[in-house]
Amino acid sequence: MNRKTIRHALSSTVLAIGTLSVPAFAQDAAPVAADAGAADSDIIVTAQRRSEKLSDVPIAIVAQTSEQLARSGIISIKDLATVTPGLKMGGNGPNSQPAIRGVSSGQTDPGNDANVATYVDGVYQSSQTANNAADLADVERIEVLKGPQGTLFGRNATGGAIRIVTKRPSYTPTGSVEASYGNLDEVLVKGYISAPIVADKVAFSLSGVFNDSDGYARDIVRNTKATGINSKTARAKLLFEPTETLSIELFGTYSKRKDGNSAAYTALNGNSAANLTPGLRPIVPNRANTFTYSLNRDGPFFKANSWSVGGNISLETDVGTLTSITAYNDAYSDYNTEGDFSNLDLVYYRLQQNQKDFSQELTFSTEKMGQMQAVVGLFYYDSLGKYDPLEADFGPNGPTNPQTYIWSKQKTKAYAAFGELNWTPTDQLTVILGARYSSEKREASGNFTFGVKQKPAFFPIGAGKVKYDSFTPRISVRYDLDSGDNIYATYSKGFKSGGYNISAFQPTPFKPEKIDAFEVGLKTNTSRIISANLSAFYYKYKDLQVLAIVNGFNVTANAATSKIWGADAEITGHWTPQFTTTGSIAYLNAKYDKYTGAVFNAQFPGCRCGSVTTTGDLSDGRMPFSPKLTAGLTANWREDYDFGTVELTGTGYYTSKFFWDNAARIEQKAYATLGARAAFTPANSGFTVYAYGRNLTNATYLRTVFALNTGDGGSFAPPRTYGVGAKFAF
Repeated sequence: MNRKTIRHALSSTVLAIGTLSVPAFAQDAAPVAADAGAADSDIIVTAQRRSEKLSDVPIAIVAQTSEQLARSGIISIKDLATVTPGLKMGGNGPNSQPAIRGVSSGQTDPGNDANVATYVDGVYQSSQTANNAADLADVERIEVLKGPQGTLFGRNATGGAIRIVTKRPSYTPTGSVEASYGNLDEVLVKGYISAPIVADKVAFSLSGVFNDSDGYARDIVRNTKATGINSKTARAKLLFEPTETLSIELFGTYSKRKDGNSAAYTALNGNSAANLTPGLRPIVPNRANTFTYSLNRDGPFFKANSWSVGGNISLETDVGTLTSITAYNDAYSDYNTEGDFSNLDLVYYRLQQNQKDFSQELTFSTEKMGQMQAVVGLFYYDSLGKYDPLEADFGPNGPTNPQTYIWSKQKTKAYAAFGELNWTPTDQLTVILGARYSSEKREASGNFTFGVKQKPAFFPIGAGKVKYDSFTPRISVRYDLDSGDNIYATYSKGFKSGGYNISAFQPTPFKPEKIDAFEVGLKTNTSRIISANLSAFYYKYKDLQVLAIVNGFNVTANAATSKIWGADAEITGHWTPQFTTTGSIAYLNAKYDKYTGAVFNAQFPGCRCGSVTTTGDLSDGRMPFSPKLTAGLTANWREDYDFGTVELTGTGYYTSKFFWDNAARIEQKAYATLGARAAFTPANSGFTVYAYGRNLTNATYLRTVFALNTGDGGSFAPPRTYGVGAKFAF
């Protein structure tokens, strides 16, 4: 796409945004009555480090309250894409691999980071295994911020940020307990309680989630099912407010998860190195989409244990609010799976990873002083990620060196200073100027052992040390129209640190990647019958960190450049006080601009017997996790009767085809899903019963991919599920 065409597209979008507020969306209508089904449009978010209405923030955001998440059947972070067009929640082996508007990363070694940053109550979550399928306990809302968030949420948020906000302890006794049962013997139990300890001074909250279900993939060698899911999450908070201006909140979280479904890889399209040895009678699933897999050992499994502690201290002054967020996270995962996806003992992997990090952030948000309001802050981050160890076990049917143990670690220390100034020269015009300076140091070391699982002395990987500095500005202009709508234009820059491939011991670190983002948008008045959030964007992406699997291990290199452009739309209709709809659509064009000398895996010609690492020109090729079109529609009907309240919700989702690898070889075909929920709440009871269905279309689509030289492995999302549940809240 040439520059003239790009300028024309953006100019046309700006013109369309300027005119959309006239008859289609600007027709006055009486505000819709506030109820559980229709008041969600006035969500308060903190995407700019202060509480603001969603419609006033000049960022493309999808925000979902806990009520909306429940209606749409969202029970874990993996399900968010269903209600967020433009977001893909993929996985590489045991690791979470989110992508927003085509911006993602395949680099999953411990100590490295995803391009889409995840935060829980303002705390950066570094572990890509712990984030893989986090259960959503005591959630107040989730905000998905699209585009680089390099100023206020700067740590590697080149693609965007997922912000999970949990409930604050209450001085009014409140709580809920919920249980549901579905096919696959799925049992889901949630509980939450909050109460004062000292009136208006000290309060606590406790929450927990238990999830257990059978596996749905079948081992065709043993004729058994995968082990399924067993997950437990608990969170505790203590709120202490000794004065009206000082608030101290302490928190602790523990999570334990075992998942056999995500590790039960089938050989995609039957591609496995086992097919090179027909005399050994390999058993390889050969259907394109299948819930079957083949193993030669017990398993597979994915286990993760994580815990975190921290505190949030807030002090209000006459001129602003000083906030301190301190946290320590510790996440351990043990991942055991096939490497050839057959019954032959060619190669088996066991990845034992540990990620520990400490973070400290100080921010000061001023009150509005005349035309000015500002946020300034400091951030410190200290992290250690390691393989302890990564085991590649080559069995009797495999090559020599039967057991290879990789012991390696990567340390990170990061410092940042940031600030953002809001200037309102008129009642209608707001100018936002922001910047962040970041400095990161990384150190990598490790060693191999063969045949003996004993930790050796460590040596530096390559030079062993590397340092990166970055400056990421943001400029945004918002104009409030007389109609109550607003239009905005934003330029921002994103930065993701470089690092080391600590599984492949690659001596040369991969470089940082940078992105320049331009966005224009319209947000209409939410009190109308029809309201909308529209945005168009154009990204210039440099030095993309692209993953290839070489000899069974991660190798990350930097692609030259790429260009990404597209548009998002979210339109909400408040048709009656009882009936609302929200439709979303995202168009995306994401291609490598120049990518000569690309390293990628190509399937062996003439057979389904693994892949070979090669080089070539991928210029103008489509980027991974970038479907051209994604769309969603949620419809909610709620009616109050003398005997109680009836609520019906349907959630549909569609994605066009996309690819899982940079060479566009592993394809996910287009699919659509449908979820539904019917609930009844007897009058004045606090008790709700409901029935639900997820993936009612029974679509078969990949959730994780593990592509190696010895074959292409993939595990699928659950098939059609349905069940009943009950909830009591007070």
